[in-house]
Amino acid sequence: MLTGLHEALMMIGEEGLEVTLARHRRLSAALSAGAVALGFSIFPKATPSPTLVVLTTPDGIDAPALIDRLANGYNTIVAGTHFEDLKHRMVRIGTMGAVGDGDILTDLHHLACAMRDLGGRPDEASALAAAAEVLSA
Repeated sequence: MLTGLHEALMMIGEEGLEVTLARHRRLSAALSAGAVALGFSIFPKATPSPTLVVLTTPDGIDAPALIDRLANGYNTIVAGTHFEDLKHRMVRIGTMGAVGDGDILTDLHHLACAMRDLGGRPDEASALAAAAEVLSA
Protein backbone atom coordinates (compact mmCIF):
# COMPACT_ATOMS: atom_id res chain seq x y z
CA MET A 1 0.00 0.00 0.00
CA LEU A 2 2.84 2.38 0.74
CA THR A 3 4.39 1.68 -2.65
CA GLY A 4 1.06 2.43 -4.34
CA LEU A 5 0.66 5.63 -2.32
CA HIS A 6 4.20 6.68 -3.23
CA GLU A 7 3.54 6.10 -6.94
CA ALA A 8 0.24 7.99 -6.82
CA LEU A 9 1.92 10.95 -5.11
CA MET A 10 4.74 10.90 -7.66
CA MET A 11 2.19 10.98 -10.49
CA ILE A 12 0.40 13.93 -8.88
CA GLY A 13 3.74 15.67 -8.38
CA GLU A 14 4.64 15.21 -12.05
CA GLU A 15 1.26 16.40 -13.33
CA GLY A 16 0.80 19.11 -10.70
CA LEU A 17 -1.90 19.10 -8.04
CA GLU A 18 -4.13 21.76 -9.62
CA VAL A 19 -3.89 20.11 -13.05
CA THR A 20 -4.71 16.71 -11.53
CA LEU A 21 -7.75 18.09 -9.69
CA ALA A 22 -8.96 19.92 -12.81
CA ARG A 23 -8.59 16.70 -14.85
CA HIS A 24 -10.67 14.79 -12.31
CA ARG A 25 -13.43 17.42 -12.44
CA ARG A 26 -13.39 17.45 -16.26
CA LEU A 27 -13.52 13.66 -16.57
CA SER A 28 -16.29 13.41 -13.99
CA ALA A 29 -18.33 16.06 -15.83
CA ALA A 30 -17.81 14.29 -19.17
CA LEU A 31 -18.79 10.88 -17.79
CA SER A 32 -21.81 12.40 -16.07
CA ALA A 33 -22.97 14.16 -19.25
CA GLY A 34 -22.62 10.99 -21.30
CA ALA A 35 -24.32 8.81 -18.69
CA VAL A 36 -27.30 11.17 -18.48
CA ALA A 37 -27.61 10.95 -22.27
CA LEU A 38 -27.74 7.15 -21.87
CA GLY A 39 -30.65 7.49 -19.44
CA PHE A 40 -28.86 7.34 -16.08
CA SER A 41 -29.39 9.88 -13.29
CA ILE A 42 -26.55 11.34 -11.26
CA PHE A 43 -26.56 10.67 -7.51
CA PRO A 44 -26.51 12.82 -5.48
CA LYS A 45 -28.05 15.59 -7.51
CA ALA A 46 -26.71 18.39 -5.28
CA THR A 47 -22.91 18.01 -5.21
CA PRO A 48 -21.51 15.15 -7.26
CA SER A 49 -17.96 14.02 -6.54
CA PRO A 50 -15.17 14.98 -8.94
CA THR A 51 -13.56 11.56 -8.48
CA LEU A 52 -16.48 9.14 -8.38
CA VAL A 53 -19.58 9.25 -10.53
CA VAL A 54 -22.54 7.53 -8.88
CA LEU A 55 -25.32 6.64 -11.29
CA THR A 56 -28.89 5.54 -10.81
CA THR A 57 -29.74 3.06 -13.54
CA PRO A 58 -32.56 3.66 -16.01
CA ASP A 59 -35.82 1.80 -15.43
CA GLY A 60 -35.50 -1.81 -16.53
CA ILE A 61 -31.72 -2.00 -16.05
CA ASP A 62 -30.63 -3.94 -12.95
CA ALA A 63 -27.35 -2.59 -11.55
CA PRO A 64 -25.82 -5.96 -10.54
CA ALA A 65 -26.67 -7.40 -13.97
CA LEU A 66 -25.13 -4.35 -15.67
CA ILE A 67 -21.99 -4.57 -13.52
CA ASP A 68 -21.66 -8.28 -14.29
CA ARG A 69 -22.17 -7.72 -18.03
CA LEU A 70 -19.58 -4.93 -18.08
CA ALA A 71 -17.03 -7.15 -16.32
CA ASN A 72 -17.65 -10.37 -18.20
CA GLY A 73 -18.58 -9.00 -21.61
CA TYR A 74 -16.41 -5.88 -21.89
CA ASN A 75 -13.64 -6.27 -19.30
CA THR A 76 -14.81 -3.03 -17.66
CA ILE A 77 -14.87 -2.98 -13.89
CA VAL A 78 -17.29 -0.68 -12.09
CA ALA A 79 -18.75 -0.96 -8.62
CA GLY A 80 -22.18 -1.25 -7.12
CA THR A 81 -23.33 -0.55 -3.60
CA HIS A 82 -23.93 -2.71 -0.56
CA PHE A 83 -26.90 -0.67 0.62
CA GLU A 84 -29.71 -3.19 0.26
CA ASP A 85 -32.37 -0.71 -0.83
CA LEU A 86 -30.08 0.78 -3.53
CA LYS A 87 -28.08 -2.17 -4.81
CA HIS A 88 -30.31 -2.84 -7.82
CA ARG A 89 -30.20 0.82 -8.94
CA MET A 90 -26.68 2.15 -8.24
CA VAL A 91 -23.45 1.97 -10.23
CA ARG A 92 -20.20 3.72 -9.23
CA ILE A 93 -17.43 4.65 -11.68
CA GLY A 94 -14.14 6.23 -10.62
CA THR A 95 -12.61 9.09 -12.58
CA MET A 96 -9.37 9.62 -10.69
CA GLY A 97 -5.91 8.15 -11.03
CA ALA A 98 -4.50 7.18 -14.40
CA VAL A 99 -7.79 7.88 -16.23
CA GLY A 100 -7.97 9.93 -19.41
CA ASP A 101 -10.39 11.09 -22.07
CA GLY A 102 -10.27 7.80 -23.95
CA ASP A 103 -11.17 5.86 -20.82
CA ILE A 104 -14.32 7.95 -20.35
CA LEU A 105 -15.41 7.44 -23.96
CA THR A 106 -14.67 3.72 -23.71
CA ASP A 107 -16.65 3.44 -20.47
CA LEU A 108 -19.64 5.12 -22.13
CA HIS A 109 -19.38 2.83 -25.15
CA HIS A 110 -19.23 -0.22 -22.90
CA LEU A 111 -22.15 1.05 -20.79
CA ALA A 112 -24.23 1.45 -23.96
CA CYS A 113 -23.27 -2.02 -25.21
CA ALA A 114 -24.04 -3.66 -21.87
CA MET A 115 -27.37 -1.84 -21.67
CA ARG A 116 -28.31 -3.12 -25.14
CA ASP A 117 -27.29 -6.63 -24.07
CA LEU A 118 -29.74 -6.29 -21.16
CA GLY A 119 -32.60 -5.10 -23.35
CA GLY A 120 -32.08 -1.35 -23.04
CA ARG A 121 -32.17 1.14 -25.90
CA PRO A 122 -29.40 3.63 -25.12
CA ASP A 123 -28.55 6.51 -27.45
CA GLU A 124 -24.82 5.90 -27.63
CA ALA A 125 -24.17 8.60 -30.23
CA SER A 126 -25.75 11.26 -28.01
CA ALA A 127 -23.81 10.00 -25.00
CA LEU A 128 -20.47 10.15 -26.78
CA ALA A 129 -21.29 13.57 -28.21
CA ALA A 130 -22.24 14.92 -24.77
CA ALA A 131 -19.01 13.62 -23.25
CA ALA A 132 -16.90 14.86 -26.18
CA GLU A 133 -18.38 18.35 -25.81
CA VAL A 134 -17.27 18.49 -22.17
CA LEU A 135 -13.87 17.02 -22.98
CA SER A 136 -13.22 19.56 -25.74
CA ALA A 137 -14.09 22.58 -23.58
